[in-house]
Amino acid sequence: MSLNRIALNVIFCIQILLIFLWITGDRIVLPAWLQVAGRLHPLVLHLPIGFLIFLAVIHLFPKHVDKDSLRRLIHIGLVITSLFTSIAALFGFFLSLQDDYGGESLTWHKTAGVLLSWFCYSLVLLNRADEKKKFFYGLGVVTLVTLIVAGHTGAVLTHGQNFVLAPILSREELTVENAS
Repeated sequence: MSLNRIALNVIFCIQILLIFLWITGDRIVLPAWLQVAGRLHPLVLHLPIGFLIFLAVIHLFPKHVDKDSLRRLIHIGLVITSLFTSIAALFGFFLSLQDDYGGESLTWHKTAGVLLSWFCYSLVLLNRADEKKKFFYGLGVVTLVTLIVAGHTGAVLTHGQNFVLAPILSREELTVENAS
């Protein structure tokens, strides 16, 4: 069995597990070793973000790479992206079960994370179908938007509301005198 087939089967199994966790997640008690895996969520989630952005950039400049190499690079990139997105979503579920987080932001983040995982998996499956290229590119745009939503809601959970814009939204200007 090829490494590609193994990766696709692992991704599919994680997708099914994510649906199970989405439905029954509030009734699950995690063993300690899975709690550790959940705490690796912030580490793992950066890989699919980087790969998705890299693949989007490659699609913008296809003339700089020969067609056959581009097709293989995109397929491998999509499989890696889908695998790590699935793992990040799974670890995120494990983290969410540790009662450290809650509220509407968590619900949005979990939903966006599962959707992102499914969208990335769908992109892998649609990549080979030449007759569905318009759908592939449309789903690619939706996937990137979902990545932004998942990233934003995750940042709200981790850093609080308006973390990024807080310096420019504050009314008081920081000066050298009142900064210390």
